[in-house]
Amino acid sequence: MKTLDAAYEVLHRAGAPRNCQEIAKQMLDLEIWETKSRNPAKIVYNILYDDIAKFGDESQFYRIDDKSSEYYGFFNLKENQDNSRDQTHPLTRVKAAEYVLEHYGKNKPMHYMDIADMAECLNLIQNETLEPGRAMYSAILQEIRREKAHGFVAGFEMYGDGMIGLRRWHVNSLTRMIEDHNQGVRKELKTQIADLDAVAFKKLIGYNLLPALGFENVLITHPSPDSVIDIRGTLVVEDVMRTQIAMQVKHWTKKEVRSPEIQKLRCALRKNELGVFITSSDFSRGAIAEAERQDQLPVALINGEQLLSLFIDHEILTKQVSRTIIDLAQI
Repeated sequence: MKTLDAAYEVLHRAGAPRNCQEIAKQMLDLEIWETKSRNPAKIVYNILYDDIAKFGDESQFYRIDDKSSEYYGFFNLKENQDNSRDQTHPLTRVKAAEYVLEHYGKNKPMHYMDIADMAECLNLIQNETLEPGRAMYSAILQEIRREKAHGFVAGFEMYGDGMIGLRRWHVNSLTRMIEDHNQGVRKELKTQIADLDAVAFKKLIGYNLLPALGFENVLITHPSPDSVIDIRGTLVVEDVMRTQIAMQVKHWTKKEVRSPEIQKLRCALRKNELGVFITSSDFSRGAIAEAERQDQLPVALINGEQLLSLFIDHEILTKQVSRTIIDLAQI
């Protein structure tokens, strides 16, 4: 991809502002951009800055002024800003908290109640609970745990007494080194999975990942030219709920799964089954829209990046090395 296209893809996925260091790193990790520069963040900054300078209001990007940033400032998509203010497309609580802290925190922590109030006033979230502040705090805490479990340095920081901030306000060399290491391992894991053949990939999903997720009676079907269902199994939740799941697994590296593939899977489901589509690549926008059609049975989608996170979370082809790091908090 061209630099602008790759940056658009990263910011579109994020749905929130990112600095040029983060944008460049994600572009390289997703293997949608290449550069021989020793300073990829500077390349991204120059390209985005020139696009905004050239096209002005017509540019799809805008810059967030942050003179204290060592990574050449933050950029976002105008569509992200527009969507965040559209009541018909509310953000998740995590994305709303990130938006509020980025635009109104002024590089200082905010109380979770204030974050929730601001998010509601800006129409970033829909008030679906009696205690929106508590729901916001819980969502952020779950996000921190999820990111740590997947090998990332958490994007939020908890300061005690309900105060929350963004890690990128003061990234230090140690946290950056940890994140770089984990991203390197993640990239190596992605290469290992890409080197598997289709059968080995299917077995890795069926015999390693699914049992770790709580599946029982996993059956990998015999391959044939006409077969659509690759794996069947029963998802058991706390030995109370038992759901029959049928999956299609595609070991693709660059080819996107498109909407006709989703339709084929849905048509192959039995009456008592729910569908899951797993790929080592990604899904097109049409495929995502097809999977979420309100007039049809929904199909769950797991792309390559989500798959990597699941492998890391459940220590499949990886292992967790935990260390406790103590640092002084800023006053």
